[in-house]
Amino acid sequence: MYFRPKAQSIGDVHEDGDSLPHVVDAVEIGEGSPVVALLDGLPMQNHPLLAGRLIVDDPDGWEAGYEAKDRVHGTAMASLILHGELDGAAAAVSRPIYVRPVLRPDPTDTYHARRVEHTPDDVLLIDLMHRSVKRICEGEAGAGPVAPTVRVINISIGDETRIFDRAMSPWARLLDWLSFKYGVLFVVSAGNSVASPAFGSSPGNHRRHGLSGRKALAFDAVLADGVQRRLLSPAESMNALTVGASSSDQSTAPVVADRFDLFDKKSPSPISRVGHGFRRAIKPDVLMPGGRALLRGRIIGGSQAETVLELVTAKAAPGHKVAYPPLPGEPQNLTAYSRGTSNAAALASRAAATAFEVLQDLRAQKPATLPTSHDGALLKALLAHGASWGTAGHRDSC
Repeated sequence: MYFRPKAQSIGDVHEDGDSLPHVVDAVEIGEGSPVVALLDGLPMQNHPLLAGRLIVDDPDGWEAGYEAKDRVHGTAMASLILHGELDGAAAAVSRPIYVRPVLRPDPTDTYHARRVEHTPDDVLLIDLMHRSVKRICEGEAGAGPVAPTVRVINISIGDETRIFDRAMSPWARLLDWLSFKYGVLFVVSAGNSVASPAFGSSPGNHRRHGLSGRKALAFDAVLADGVQRRLLSPAESMNALTVGASSSDQSTAPVVADRFDLFDKKSPSPISRVGHGFRRAIKPDVLMPGGRALLRGRIIGGSQAETVLELVTAKAAPGHKVAYPPLPGEPQNLTAYSRGTSNAAALASRAAATAFEVLQDLRAQKPATLPTSHDGALLKALLAHGASWGTAGHRDSC
């Protein structure tokens, strides 16, 4: 039960396509102590959007084997936490973020130009996560904590070999214990599902149904595939804030034939995992924008009685515009579009950083009534209790 295959990053493997330069007017240096910690891949520290805003802690010395071109997932998550969607006009988070790499490039990946990132093969994941959080909050090897001001820890990765089914995983139990011990809030992505749902319509015939008809067919297909869309460990954690993705972003997407946006912006994304948590608790706890995920009908394969849908993973819009590492010879200020629950969790951590500043203002007025030991619970309450389904709770709004 305790020794299972390693967890994997759940970021997209992008199709070929042009990444875009992003003009940075001025580099603003983060000020103050970090409130958000990012346990993910190593970001590209000298990207113009991230320079001076990261506190990278690499006690295991992984940076030497982590080429800049491979730093996709961590760069995207750091960009979203700091700036939100680049297509929006939100102000950057004023504080720097603490980063500890827990992903590494796959040394056996010779197929992709940018190697797939995953947790290392030579350490136990549970031990790595425990050491990482302990180093932040308590310190290790006789040294003090490296980031004692951190109140939010973002985990936008999941174990795709461990789909939740009744028994809580050791990883989720660890997060519950660490959140209680150190009073921090873990923001965890629910996990992505790239399974291919199927329309109950013959190939090519789905075009005749119209948008509303295709939405109804897609909704039924996603519901029918619910068993395969359960949460990825550690999203079943009770104390963590589990974040799913809604099908929304601020991008302007071109119209491409045979690519469908089947859900409105307040509905769960077709790639977001959903399901019951421990003792049938409702999970995810909240939805945050995860970027619109377009689908297209599979041309080859499947039966004549159904249309199999595939996820479009191109770097072009729609989605969230984020910082992107360049290949050798490309400019440093590249951006690309991505989507998924990893993005949603990063945006939730960004919202938590904003909420923390509100707590600080209240604490300045009455310090005794708001001890820092309760910051994790207060931030979770501020984020979760303000959520509402609105009109998206009705079937006919999907």
